[in-house]
Amino acid sequence: MKAEGSRGFVHATCSRVAARPRSLASLTVLMGLAVCLVASSTGADATAATAATALPTGVAARGLDVSAFQHAHGAVIDWRGLAQDGIRFVGIKVSEGTYYANPYYASDAQDARAVGMMVLPYVFANPQLSGGAATAAYAINASSYRRDDKTLPLAVDLENDPYTAKGYPGNCYGLGVSQMVAWITAFTAETSKLAGVHPVIYTTADWWRECTGNTTLFRQDPLWVAAYDVPAPEVPAAWGQWTFWQYTDAGVLPGIGMADLDYLSPGMGLLTKHAPAPKHKPPKHKPLRHKPAKRSPAKKRSSKHRPAERHASKQHPSKQHASKQRSSKERSAKGRSSRKRSSKKQSRRAAAHPTAHPVGTPSTSYHLG
Repeated sequence: MKAEGSRGFVHATCSRVAARPRSLASLTVLMGLAVCLVASSTGADATAATAATALPTGVAARGLDVSAFQHAHGAVIDWRGLAQDGIRFVGIKVSEGTYYANPYYASDAQDARAVGMMVLPYVFANPQLSGGAATAAYAINASSYRRDDKTLPLAVDLENDPYTAKGYPGNCYGLGVSQMVAWITAFTAETSKLAGVHPVIYTTADWWRECTGNTTLFRQDPLWVAAYDVPAPEVPAAWGQWTFWQYTDAGVLPGIGMADLDYLSPGMGLLTKHAPAPKHKPPKHKPLRHKPAKRSPAKKRSSKHRPAERHASKQHPSKQHASKQRSSKERSAKGRSSRKRSSKKQSRRAAAHPTAHPVGTPSTSYHLG
């Protein structure tokens, strides 16, 4: 993968080929240089570092990764030709730190999806200049990241610091092990929060040992390991196996020229690995209970007139005596009238029910109105 500081070269591989020890046969060196020159000038198919169309044992799919480097001098990528050659996924650089966004990302991603490729957006990390969470947020915004069936999780490129000449000592951007682990933790947490996926971690076994102390904290994040010229890559301690393997940085394909080439591990599929969704407890629905309608208690009719005895103290003694006499007479008259009506009712009911008990005879089975 390329940091923006390396875009002035045709390709780093050509420099390495030219710098090989002179003990090698000169013919081999010349052939290597010829491959680089042909690939960079014409994009023609070369044979020295060309990806084979047949999948090796233990590989599910072939892919490649690109950046603005592949568009140098206005070069155009033949995405349809790559798809016909068997490329099924492509890593496309989105950004670097929080200071650079790849101007070709949107068009490359659109064209790759249009021919049926899965897109793996990646951000080149620069922990010395940009925090982990800020780097993730910047990349997600620059890529307009959305989870769908044509987009793989966002990847973070963690490799040797290419800017050591600018004053950052070593390969770890001037950060200690604990600082680097904290940086990666912030990046992965922010990616899971904003994009809903576990980010892919691109690295090498050597860098992981040196800069993270071989931490095992990120085993839930898919591994994209870089290892060249080996039958199988060394996998850092955090992971039991690789998900993506960048097996060469000197691949040559028709329609693009030189590019990094990758494999996908079998059993992984080409599906987005989603972060666990937050658990939402379903609302508890209480069974409906049909409660009988509440009957409001019958209102007691309040008398408009208070009992006479409550006002007795306010009346003249002679008036109180006369009132008591009238009340006594009224009660006696009412009692006689009530008994007469009751007697008449009993007579009528007895006539209507000849088998009933005679009037006045006590009965436990018959009750008056």
